[in-house]
Amino acid sequence: MSINTFNYANGAALGVIPNSEVWTGDFEIANKTLKTVSSVANSRIVWPSLADGVFQQTFTRTNTDSGYVGIVFRGVDSQNYWALIITVSNGRTRLVKYTNGSGDIVYERTLSGITNTVELKVRAIDDTIIAYVNGIRFKTEVDTTYQDATLAGTRLDSAGFYVDNALTPDTPIIRYPEKAMAVTKLGVLYNNHSLLATADATEEFWPHPFETSRITDWPSSRYPLIIYSSTDHATGKGGIFARVWDSDVGPVTDASAWLEWNQISSRAEFNHITQKNEPIYQDPSHDQAETPTVDMLNGVLHMYYHTTTQSNPNNEYPVAVQNTHSATSTNGIDFTLSQRSVVTYNPKYEQGDGHTGYLNITVNPMPNIPFQYLANTTHGGGDLGRSPGQAIWGTDDLVNFERIKVWGRFQGEMSDFHDSASGVDEWIWILWDVGSIKQAGNYWRMIVVIRPDVVSGGADNYSRPVEVLVDDEFNIVAIPNKFIELGASGSYDELEIHHFKEMPYTGPNGERYGVYKGLAQGSVTACGICEITEIDHEWHILQPHSERTVIHSYNQLADFTMDTTASLVDGMIQQTIPASSAAKWTGDTITLADHDMIDIVFKRHGKNGPEDITGSVGLFDNIDNPQTQISLWWPDSSAASTRMLMQVKENGGTLSEEWTRKVIGIIGRGDLNNNEETVRSAHTYGLRIIPKERAVYVLDGVSRTTKHYIFEADLNAPLTLGYKFTNPSVNDDSMRIEGVDVVTYSSSLVQTNTKPTATITGTEIDYAPNSTVPLVCEANDPDGDTLTYLWEQLSNGAPTITIADPNSASTSFLAEAEDANIAVRCTVSDGTDSVIANGTFYITQGSNAAPTANIVASKTTVAAGETFTLDGTSSSDSDGTVSSYLWEQADNGVESVSIATPTSASTNVTAFSSSVQQTVKLRLTVTDEDGAVGSREIDIVVEAVANQSPIANAGADLSVDAGVEFLLDGTNSQDVDGTIVEWRWTQTSGDIVTLNLEEPSKPRAVSPSKIASQVLTFELVTVDDDGAESSPTFVNVNVAAVVQNNVLNIIDKISFTFEFDGLLTAFPGRANRETFRLKPSNPSGLVLEDGYFDFSENDVTRVEISVLDTTGVKIISTDSDSIIVERSKLHARMGDIPVKSSTKEFEPTISVFVGADSRGVVMTAPGLSGGPKVRYYATTARTV
Repeated sequence: MSINTFNYANGAALGVIPNSEVWTGDFEIANKTLKTVSSVANSRIVWPSLADGVFQQTFTRTNTDSGYVGIVFRGVDSQNYWALIITVSNGRTRLVKYTNGSGDIVYERTLSGITNTVELKVRAIDDTIIAYVNGIRFKTEVDTTYQDATLAGTRLDSAGFYVDNALTPDTPIIRYPEKAMAVTKLGVLYNNHSLLATADATEEFWPHPFETSRITDWPSSRYPLIIYSSTDHATGKGGIFARVWDSDVGPVTDASAWLEWNQISSRAEFNHITQKNEPIYQDPSHDQAETPTVDMLNGVLHMYYHTTTQSNPNNEYPVAVQNTHSATSTNGIDFTLSQRSVVTYNPKYEQGDGHTGYLNITVNPMPNIPFQYLANTTHGGGDLGRSPGQAIWGTDDLVNFERIKVWGRFQGEMSDFHDSASGVDEWIWILWDVGSIKQAGNYWRMIVVIRPDVVSGGADNYSRPVEVLVDDEFNIVAIPNKFIELGASGSYDELEIHHFKEMPYTGPNGERYGVYKGLAQGSVTACGICEITEIDHEWHILQPHSERTVIHSYNQLADFTMDTTASLVDGMIQQTIPASSAAKWTGDTITLADHDMIDIVFKRHGKNGPEDITGSVGLFDNIDNPQTQISLWWPDSSAASTRMLMQVKENGGTLSEEWTRKVIGIIGRGDLNNNEETVRSAHTYGLRIIPKERAVYVLDGVSRTTKHYIFEADLNAPLTLGYKFTNPSVNDDSMRIEGVDVVTYSSSLVQTNTKPTATITGTEIDYAPNSTVPLVCEANDPDGDTLTYLWEQLSNGAPTITIADPNSASTSFLAEAEDANIAVRCTVSDGTDSVIANGTFYITQGSNAAPTANIVASKTTVAAGETFTLDGTSSSDSDGTVSSYLWEQADNGVESVSIATPTSASTNVTAFSSSVQQTVKLRLTVTDEDGAVGSREIDIVVEAVANQSPIANAGADLSVDAGVEFLLDGTNSQDVDGTIVEWRWTQTSGDIVTLNLEEPSKPRAVSPSKIASQVLTFELVTVDDDGAESSPTFVNVNVAAVVQNNVLNIIDKISFTFEFDGLLTAFPGRANRETFRLKPSNPSGLVLEDGYFDFSENDVTRVEISVLDTTGVKIISTDSDSIIVERSKLHARMGDIPVKSSTKEFEPTISVFVGADSRGVVMTAPGLSGGPKVRYYATTARTV
């Protein structure tokens, strides 16, 4: 996107706007804005633009004039275009499509609250047009008209308006084809639990499905799934409920097949479970137990939930802070509290109010994050004054969690994609479920929630999940995929779709399902079910975040150059701010124009003491007296807000200030029991700058929040990174910071490598103790790179296993003689990027033992093209028989062999032929009568075929005339096992000619022109792609003699080009000579030397060079040594021509005499092609 700030001199011609075109009216530049000279209805000016992208302009009214102002976009010409226009005086706004000059009002509405300054914006992509007024969505229209348009501009009906800062798309939309989620709603799965009131609640939410085959002694064949749920903000204890799918009653989509636990708990198969009633769990000490998320660790279920209150050591936490706690169970129902505040932080020292509820968890698929599991929670809730947001955590044991990222309430450009719910203008995007992460090429698909920016618990009408693309750092990179819509009026999910979760279940035909809480009018909740499908989807990239580079990193005390005392305390750099003084830090200089996008991130930055410290952080030309700055101001107690203040000053101009969404703690304002941050809370925040768009976003953790513009700043001027804080108190104080990172990204979709994909198979099978468990990782690399594998056991408390071959795509381990859940991961690398596949194998007493595959090969090293035998008949099954065999080649990047009978116990295999030695992996998979599988791989070395030299063929002999172009042809040369990459031609006899080798297999040349015929011989040697050379071969070119049919008559009818080197000069009395050559326009019948007329061989008896001046004709000739002939060259001593001494320059005439001719033929003369001028130096004396 380009931006025109109209920063031109007053009265500048409109030509300063590149390629602009006035359709109607009279425009001028005034005070760095664009305005009309006079009030003319429908005055329009346009400039080049793409049809797809963002169009944005700011209009200001300077008097009481009325009339429309607006954006012209997708313009074909002055008669055919789109426009978004508004009458500022009354707010009447229209989206209009013009066709052949006639305007069709697509949508019209009168808006309230319009002031004298209004921002209009249009986002157009393909057939979708979204119009905005002052950042609020006005209309979404689907229309295919003018998608190939090339113009955009502005409309100003009155001289009382001006437009400033016009953004126009000039870079094509980045389109990223990948997979995405689509759903089909199937209706209500269940309504509110019958015992909900016993837990002091009227609403139920948070459906969390769990696969019961993972639970010891659970009858999972009949009851494959549990859905845990909870009360929604109960007034009392709250609690956790459970429903069980009875597959004997109906399929998973059948509402009648989902039974409340209290309805089936007395069945005989559940006699081992103590808890028969519901809720199945309530916190023993605290109220409002809700949001259960369950995962398993070595046969123990860990249920995470949160409550209203928590333990409050040293009175440091707010009274009602909500933390995530953990309860455990071995049977899926009987849970016991195991750990308080398993995920927590102290809000006295960290941003937020301490709330860490709403946990989701998953096995980590992201290789760049060094934890086995990822989780996300809230990171502060409630009012904006307490920095509500989310956090991403890592853990290796499901007990100890470490914070990885903070994710604030996302706005930024994502505000363009909110829903158009009635009466809702402010929307936020909330990180929802890291458990939904799926690889999408070099990005990750993940579910987030869009919801109104509300603060009261549970009051989030119109919220719903959407799918986004994120990079490895959790930056949103693309326009979201709105895969599910709120229901129609009166439906069960009219107001809300909450906590969307995919079921851990696949139907008999590959069906996948999801569940979610739906909310209807009257606060009526229900659980909806939908079918999930993967679709091909074209993601539209907002910012690709390619080529992430940390250009500056300040994370050690030595990295910081500070002007006051600094020390390292508890991993934080602490800098003193003296009483009644200031302290600063300055880092490196940054030139914004050098980067597509740049992030400046301050990590865990906060005050240490109670003083009323204030200051600015960011970029400055001079931090003590800035004339240009892009910074955030930390307010003091006298400020109107606790939010940070964006401060932009450009080129010594007025300081522009705007409150952001990012809050901090201020002395005397915040404490642990109100809605503001504490003074000591540390924040992770920063600035994201996109220089081409002149846009600045405030970062709250990873999230982009408030957006600002830097219209006047010189982006090529270096700015210094730093901060400066002042302390008005009589007491010293200090600031602390964990570090500062400066990170740059490319705005181009740079994909030098596509990540592989990987999946572990066989995890759906239970394996018997003491059996061999196959480990098979099915991986694919879209770029065809060779893959490497690394198998590892995850540390979840299970017995240690030994993996037979940790570096093979297919390997195995021997299960121990006890029940266990063995968690493993396979890291697959293509040499540039890695991906992780995770899997858990269930070792259960009484389960079928997997068969053991065994391979006997007739040879393990074979010649190219050789046939060999693989025998699998020695495969076995300890508790049954092997019922089927499957031979296949593992994908390890080599060529393919031919397997004769892939489903036989033994088979013949024929190797490929290759010029390089390759190792092929062949796999045998055996299946027993119960469906269990085992596999084994074997490496077969296929030797390289010896390279055969190419065979050169120089073509048939040729017979050609003199002075004509001929063609040599080596295209019939062959290389039976490769490719010819070089043709080497060498002339071995005859007059040397110059070969044109632009096409090396078929060079061209011009035959010599001689009175006698001759034979030219050429040698050809070819070279193949392995560097082998052929034996030489030869071809003869028989060149006929020149037929001199009256040379005099020929040269009299053609023209000649006069060629010479450099400047022609004549020095009287000097011996210097000038050399000339003459090229005929038609060489037929003439003898040539290198294409030039050969004076010696064409019977020329005399050559004259003459000059005409006022005293007559002056001549030199070959009668004397004034002219010497050397075949095609004339070496002339031009100073011998006796011209007048006053001559400055002259133009010579060249004449030749052939045979007995005495008249001569003029070959070149003044005014003819190439006729040169000779500089004449009459005075030759030199001063010594």
